[in-house]
Amino acid sequence: MKTNWKRILVWAVLFALIILSILQCNRQIRSNHEKQLVENLRIVTNQSVKTIETELYAQEARLQSMVAEAETTINRGASTDEIIRSLNSLNQLSGFKRVGYADKDGHAATTDGFHGELRDFSFFQKSVKGETVITGTIMDTMGTTEPINVLSAPVYLQNREICGIVYATYRNEAFQRLFDIDSFETAGSNCIVDEESKVISGTENLPFDSNKDTLFSFLESLGPDAADTMGEYYKRGERPDQLYFRVDGSGESDYYLYYQALDMGQVHNQWYVVTIVSAETLHKEVSKTMGAISAMLFEIIALVVISFILFAYDITSMDRKQRKELEKIAYTDPLTGGNNYAYFKEKVSKDDRIGYLVSMDIHSFKMINSVCGNEKGDEVICQIHQWICETVAPEDLVAHVNADRFVMFFPRLDKDVVIDKLTQINHKIIREMKHVDVPQLSAYYGITRLERGDSVEKAFSDANFARDSIHEKKDIFYSFFDRYATQHVLEEKKMEDSFDEAIAKHEFEVWYQPKISPDTQKIVGAEALVRWRRADGSLVSPNKFIPLFETNGMIRILDEYVFREVCKEQKELLDKGCSLFPISVNLSRASLYSMNLVERYKEITQQIGVVPEMVPIEITESATADDGPIQTLAEDFHKAGFPLHMDDFGTGYSSLSSLNSLHFDTLKLDKSLIDYIGNFGGDQLIKHTIALAKDLGMHVTAEGVEDEKQVAFLQQLKCDSIQGFYYSRPLSALEFEKRYAGVQN
Repeated sequence: MKTNWKRILVWAVLFALIILSILQCNRQIRSNHEKQLVENLRIVTNQSVKTIETELYAQEARLQSMVAEAETTINRGASTDEIIRSLNSLNQLSGFKRVGYADKDGHAATTDGFHGELRDFSFFQKSVKGETVITGTIMDTMGTTEPINVLSAPVYLQNREICGIVYATYRNEAFQRLFDIDSFETAGSNCIVDEESKVISGTENLPFDSNKDTLFSFLESLGPDAADTMGEYYKRGERPDQLYFRVDGSGESDYYLYYQALDMGQVHNQWYVVTIVSAETLHKEVSKTMGAISAMLFEIIALVVISFILFAYDITSMDRKQRKELEKIAYTDPLTGGNNYAYFKEKVSKDDRIGYLVSMDIHSFKMINSVCGNEKGDEVICQIHQWICETVAPEDLVAHVNADRFVMFFPRLDKDVVIDKLTQINHKIIREMKHVDVPQLSAYYGITRLERGDSVEKAFSDANFARDSIHEKKDIFYSFFDRYATQHVLEEKKMEDSFDEAIAKHEFEVWYQPKISPDTQKIVGAEALVRWRRADGSLVSPNKFIPLFETNGMIRILDEYVFREVCKEQKELLDKGCSLFPISVNLSRASLYSMNLVERYKEITQQIGVVPEMVPIEITESATADDGPIQTLAEDFHKAGFPLHMDDFGTGYSSLSSLNSLHFDTLKLDKSLIDYIGNFGGDQLIKHTIALAKDLGMHVTAEGVEDEKQVAFLQQLKCDSIQGFYYSRPLSALEFEKRYAGVQN
């Protein structure tokens, strides 16, 4: 009997140990699940933040371009209707529902014909004080009734006084489409909240009514613990950019939340992205595991040793299975079924291999969604993913990032092999697209070298930079990251940011290059050239800032600035009693297409008190290629009294017939032609060009003349004037006045 009791006691102890082991395993599984859930919350929230920040940056950039257009239009005295027309032309390619302009008194007009008063709206009141604002979700009462957000920014006059605001309405549903709604097998939900925890936008499966409740009020309704957690967070003076916490509901579900701040750029508001997952998600997974374990208890009691072995094995197996399921949720792209960027980043970092990282994008893919619909667009993305996987080698790594963007890693060091692989991918896409009922597509790539220990995030950013640098180029489809090109972009951004201040402080100086008659050796005119002298006295080369400002549209402001400065110089010389001669001013192609250009320049001459004949306009030969609008513009300039010079003739953009169709007063031979003097073909070309110009009643000026032989040849051909280093380099205003205008200090 005593032996039986001993056996019973041993079995009881063993059974208790088994039960304790099961309970311990239960706690361990729950802890592992919770850790993995928190990591997935962070990954999903971070992905949503990046996607939404990209959209916000794009919205803000589009709005700022409209503000720049409005400021240009307003500063030349345009009416509200003209402002709206100019905004409407920019809005054609944007994603805004409408764009509007309101003066500082709140009188507003929109691109779709609505008029109203905005003075009582908070976004108007903030923007007229200098803030860039994006509102929470409001209902649009104009046109189609739907939830919208309003993005607004101030508009400045040239004296930096705010004269009104530009605002744009953005459909709230666009934010909803940015969320990864497949997070946690649809058990998770996402939303954007403001500083007061009001919901800006969110997925449809939020655990509360976002139209009635704030996130804070919802958590308060769960019980005092949840209210204390959120209350403590909102009492903080400085909130962290990222925050994770769990809230326990009294009689309600428990929730896991991950909270991350958005980078709002210039916008003064602060938004946060919140990912919410019910604790039931974790409980279900744990329950499945524990159910399988409980089913094995009878076998464990019957055969303790074997049961312990099976139990340990099963626990390990189930833990791996659950981990794989969670990894699948976190690392699988929901659209293509392949790898997502989170998996790509972890895999490349973990393997720590060297090779080339490639960022891939599709030219004009938005057209597919617009023309064929989002469903067809998703189908094409899946097809492209399949074609890439069929082309690359097994050791290569491919992942879908978002939208029409992919990332690849080639663990090899030969550039030519990588280029050949990308060429194959492009050919396959172009070839296979012929069998898909959508417009033809092609890809372009940014490539960067990845060394051991390098940050994958930094390498991906570099590859994106290289890719974006060829976005507008159709003749090449790949670009390697160039660190010097990055520095060049930063320098250009610095110049763009300081442009307004440079204009206001008159850092742009006008220099003058004389035009000399080869017969009399006397000055007959000059050309105005611009130089940028920084506050520290250093000069920025025009070759750096002129092409930049031509690209971003700032050249129109600079052209008008130079024209006004030349008019002032002529007026000062006139007031001093000096003999005047024409000083020509260059106009860029962008300026030629400005509204009311001739009227505005005529008005400047009248305001300053000079006649248009003293400030001829120079237009490059390349700008005359589109001779229909230019012909009309030339006629308007002539009617206003401005002489016209065709600059850089001979660079190859137009034919000789343009000399007849476009009535210019002076033809300026480009230095590329002058350099051919002494060559038989070049001499004949210059000879006949000058003869033709004179037959058409035009004066001829030769640019870039540097030696006596060139002067003698041009003098023989009766060239009217010469401009170049042989006579003089460009001179500052002070040097020019002393040498040619007879002005003494």
